Formats: sequence, C-alpha cells, structure tokens
Amino acid sequence: MIEMLTQEEKQALLELMACLVRADGRVRDVERELLAGYAELFHIQWIDGSCNCDIDLLDSLAAQFQRPESRVIVLQELLQLAHLDGFFNKDEKSLIIRVATLMGVPENFLKKIDEWVLQGIEWTLRGEELLESASSILVIPPE
Repeated sequence: MIEMLTQEEKQALLELMACLVRADGRVRDVERELLAGYAELFHIQWIDGSCNCDIDLLDSLAAQFQRPESRVIVLQELLQLAHLDGFFNKDEKSLIIRVATLMGVPENFLKKIDEWVLQGIEWTLRGEELLESASSILVIPPE
C-alpha cells in the first residue's frame, strides 16, 4: 500500500518513523536497519541523525497527508513498526495518538487500524508456523 503514497508523503512517513523509533529514548540496530530499508525502498537518501520530534515537527509532517487513504497507510505503517518488537510502549502509543489526532483521525478509527495491523501480524505468524511444520507433515512423493 505504501506505493499509493507520493514521494513527499514517503519522505514524511520516513521522518515520522524515525520519530517513532526514538520515542522510547533509544534506537536499536534493527530499527536503524529498518529505516534504511524503507529509505532504499522509497529511493530517499537517509542520514540517520537525531531530530527534535516536537509537536511542531509532528504537526508539519502530519499536515502532508491530505488524502484519507494516505492517513490510513501512514498510521498502519507506524502501528506495524510499534508492534515490531512485540511491545507497544506508552511513548510509542502516545506519539501515534498525537499523529492521528493531528491528522483528524478519531480514536475509534485508529483502534480499527490497530486491530487490522495485529490481525496481519497474527496471520503472518500462523503462516510461519505452517511453513516450519510443513517439512515434518508433508512428505515428498517418490518419483
């Protein structure tokens, strides 16, 4: 779905993601790698520096998403990133709620997006379990 975003929206999403990974006060290597991967996917030169993710910056970034579809995509990506490590902490949650509020997304709709993200994660994990068990369950027929 991120292909539906404009280049400017992709840049703003990457900056929001950088704010999100910094929300808890530390940036892990896996988060740096993930940001670099998105930058490459988006064809954006990314320099991982520290930025001040204050309300003015968040307001400026959120304002770049005018289409309802792009707002949903951005919130979905941020929620997916926040759930990546299996622990959705209060700082991450607070930042996402702030961005959603700035975008005019009601809390009940944000909750639906979060449920969608969690269902997607569960679906992926179930698929990985099936793939792992396949070799012991499925026998290759003799030729």
